[in-house]
Formats: sequence, C-alpha cells, structure tokens
Amino acid sequence: MNLKDQLQTMAKGKNASYSAIADYLLARKSYAGLKLKEVAHACHVSDATVVRFCQNLGFDGFSDLKYNLTNVLQQKWRQFETDLHLCRENPVYFLRVEESCHVTEQLFTREKQEQFLSMLDEVKEIILIGLGTSYLVAKDFEIRFGRIGLRCRAIEDIMLQKFAIKNTNADSLVIAFCYSGSTQAVMENLQLAREKKAKTILWTCDSNTHLEQDCDLTVYIHSSEPNHLRISTTSRIATLYLIDLIYFTYVNNKNLKLENYTDI
Repeated sequence: MNLKDQLQTMAKGKNASYSAIADYLLARKSYAGLKLKEVAHACHVSDATVVRFCQNLGFDGFSDLKYNLTNVLQQKWRQFETDLHLCRENPVYFLRVEESCHVTEQLFTREKQEQFLSMLDEVKEIILIGLGTSYLVAKDFEIRFGRIGLRCRAIEDIMLQKFAIKNTNADSLVIAFCYSGSTQAVMENLQLAREKKAKTILWTCDSNTHLEQDCDLTVYIHSSEPNHLRISTTSRIATLYLIDLIYFTYVNNKNLKLENYTDI
C-alpha cells in the first residue's frame, strides 16, 4: 500500500484525531515549509498526537513523513508532465487547440467585437497588464497595435502597473490578461483602473462569468486544459489567435495599408 492509500485509509478510520490529520495532509498541494505545530494547530490535536500518527504510518517522526510526502508529490508532477508530453505528441492535442480557438472565436460575439474596437478608438492610451505567460500575450498586443500608431504599453511588474494606472483617466483603457481570474495583484489593479474612471477590459477563462461586473468588457478564452496547469498552452494559443483576429479586423476597418508600416 502506497503512502497516499495509507493516508486515505487513516482518513476513513475510527480515530477522529488521525482522520483529521490525514484529511489535512491529503488536501495540501505542497509540503514545503510545513511544520509539526502547524499541523497540530490546524487539526486541533497535540504535537504528540501528530508524532504518534507518523509512527503509526511507519515513520520515525514528522520530518520523515514530510520528506516522503514531498517525494511522492514530486514523482506525481514528473509523471504528470511525462503524460502531458505524450498527450501533446498525439493528434488529439492539436484537435483541442483547434477547438479552443474555435470556441473562443464564437464567444467573442459581434457585439463584443464592436464594443472592443470602439473602445480602442475612444482612448488616448492603452495599458496592458498581466503576469508570467499572461504578460507575454499582453506584449504581443502591444507590439501589434503599437506598430499601427496606437499608444500601447504592456507592464508586468505589479508596482509599475499600479503606478501607471494611478495616472489613468477617462481617456485611458486598461486591458488585463488574467486567465485564472484569481491573480490578486492583477485584479486589484484592474479595480484601481475603474476607480480612476478608465475603461477596462478583462481577458479570462470562459468559466469566470462572475467577473463581468468587475470591468466594462469581458473577453472569454476557452481551453480544454485545466486553468491551474503551469505549462498550459491551449489557452495561450487561443488568446493569441483572438488578438490576431481583432488586429486584422481593426486594420481592415481603418483601411490601413500594412506596407506603410515597418516590421509588421
């Protein structure tokens, strides 16, 4: 019986204290920095009870148990990434990418498209914010639209985002890229933009419909991969695909001749 199975068995056992500890450990996504007293406090048991729990599982003490839990978690991630790599070598992965782009395009209705393009024309500056891979797509937006004369600036640093947004007004547009919808710093800066009367657009997962009230326009991105994956790509590809569609729609509507612009 592996360690996870042992914990699940303990969680269903008759010893209420052991059951609480097992449930607590199974629910955690990381064991880095976890201390014995933290477990005892969270489970409302004594330090000695936690030690006895570890010994009951066959370990010398809490440190020994934590080491093994961390090792199991690392093995799980390695196996997960191996499975995901194999999945992406399979044609099914590319079908998922195609589906994500198609559904994302459908979610971006004609009404949303017209509102988006109208907002681009109504403002004097566009500030794009995002962290990590979300910043990369923000930068792509900046490069594309900046080359045809729009004043765009993509910012990743949280404090620089806040500083820039503090100087916005009704002639500004703040576009936030936050697929999960739960990156606190980005969402707080988006709220700050609203307080400054700037126009706001949020690009996020299509399951985050509850965030519509937090901005003037919500652009939904569909992905068949869970939004918590650190190496998720389908949402990123779908986002870049939609930026591409918006860009060329804007260019066509303005009758812009791309040969008049360099490095497009």
